[in-house]
Amino acid sequence: MKRSSPAGWVSILAMVVGCNGCPPSDDGRVTVEPMDVPLGAMYFCPYWAMHKLANTCNTRSDAPCAYASLGLPIIKLEDLRWQNIEARAPVNGVHSYDWSVLDDAVLRWEQVGAQHLQFHLTPYSSWAMQDSRSIAEDLFGLDCDAAGKGCDDLPTNPKPEHWADWSSYVTALCERYDGDGIDDLEGLSYAHLDFELLNEGQNWAFYMGSSEDFEQLLQHTRSALDACNPDARIIHYGLTFNGIAHGGVDDAEYWDRVGDKVASLEPVLYGPGFLHAHAMMLGSPDPSATVDVEPTLAMCDLFEVVDLHCNMSIEHMIEEHDLLRQKLDSYGCESVEIICGDTTSGPSLYSPSELEWWDSSYGGEDSSGEAIHLALSDQYATYDLLCNADGVSTDLDLDQATAWYDHYHAAFLVKKAATALGLGMTGFLAGLLEDWPAASGCYWMHQGLTESPVEALGLVAVDYGEPKPVYHSYRLLAEKLVGTQSIGREIIDDVTVLTFDRGGADASPIRLVWYLDDYMPAPGQAELTRDFTLEVGTAAVQITQLVTAADQDTPATETQPTQGGVYHGVAGQTPVFIEPVVE
Repeated sequence: MKRSSPAGWVSILAMVVGCNGCPPSDDGRVTVEPMDVPLGAMYFCPYWAMHKLANTCNTRSDAPCAYASLGLPIIKLEDLRWQNIEARAPVNGVHSYDWSVLDDAVLRWEQVGAQHLQFHLTPYSSWAMQDSRSIAEDLFGLDCDAAGKGCDDLPTNPKPEHWADWSSYVTALCERYDGDGIDDLEGLSYAHLDFELLNEGQNWAFYMGSSEDFEQLLQHTRSALDACNPDARIIHYGLTFNGIAHGGVDDAEYWDRVGDKVASLEPVLYGPGFLHAHAMMLGSPDPSATVDVEPTLAMCDLFEVVDLHCNMSIEHMIEEHDLLRQKLDSYGCESVEIICGDTTSGPSLYSPSELEWWDSSYGGEDSSGEAIHLALSDQYATYDLLCNADGVSTDLDLDQATAWYDHYHAAFLVKKAATALGLGMTGFLAGLLEDWPAASGCYWMHQGLTESPVEALGLVAVDYGEPKPVYHSYRLLAEKLVGTQSIGREIIDDVTVLTFDRGGADASPIRLVWYLDDYMPAPGQAELTRDFTLEVGTAAVQITQLVTAADQDTPATETQPTQGGVYHGVAGQTPVFIEPVVE
């Protein structure tokens, strides 16, 4: 039975204020009313040191308070390992669950507007799961001695004798946060009914199993959620197509590209894993294959939503969405929703030359994007140690690089989020609230929505700083989306026009307009522009700019006249909102 979506995202804007203006609750915490729009942020794990809660409204040490003024409803609670809640096997059939950390996180995030929490389920358990090393050797043919600890201690399915324990745990977790009045967490404000199963389950580093194993995990999880609440939804693990669909491909060309990539990768670790990843999602192209014959995407009687990881350029995101939609429809899964559940901008603003399939969103064939990244990161010793061992330097000034990045990070995220919704995706999660350390991946460092340190080899407690311009621009997009019933997307001469139709005779549409999706000018260069016209039917329009500078926290607006109800404008590479002025 298909589950309905959570409460629709079309409603009236509720007042949202930051920590300084939030009325405190009885325990001194703040409460924020959320905007009802299909936007949010990821990832937050209450079990990671960097996301420990301060339980005070201190935006410098507490993630929910740093997030509060966004007031967006979707938050993904990451890496909820079974082990963290049920640390030991049941005794005489009695389960011992410790909900304390997760309870605190749920209540805290609710207070800052998170009315749709997504629980990221991982069946990791020291006492219940199978041995990942043996699966790695048998399924992938990996040489685990050569791979070192790369094969060990990865999430797997439970052992056969522990499937009932997994089901009991999933049912109990759902029951605690589903808001149906039965065994709910005391003080719960919303019904949280979305459960994402695994993170990039096709990636052997996150799940040691085949598509057949995943189907078994799906079936047990589906039954467990059905026992809790008929409206609980499963989100299929996040998909990464690795740029293979770029330029449009048929099935034969797709698998040729996969084969070429496998041949170029290090065979002990990455080659088998890359092939498995694509075969698990889309089914093995080899009829004699013994594993991953059935695509996980075809198992849509067991899930309602698919998470597409939108971490590359807008062009890639569009191509991969279209491929995913086509595949789902061909499997009879037309009702399955697609969301962008993992979205970063940082990598797409550079030019990572080692990834030949990853088109730079900036700078074309030159190295300007790399210069930006070097200038931003050179101040961190960890970056030099891990990411710039050759000591490459740049003449680009740090202040100049920061100003450029602040501007185009904001512009790029707004364009990507709006495009995703214009394609028909039903949710978009921006990431992350904080910057990440170089140890998490050299090209993933600067995508945070707030200023925060990245100097560390591991994930450490974050001291959140001021919101970046991208934070304020993302909030502006949310405000403009309030009341939207549908989004139209039109491209004329490389000018994109997204129309937010709010319905009703008195509700004027809002347009978001820009020229060129991905390309951005180099520091010091003017944006490319193109003339365009819009029929708006009013004597004037209001133009709202994004927040793109660090000394700005509110958008600039101006009113411009039309000619007989037609607005003649100039689109740049930074999008602007255009609204009819109704007298």
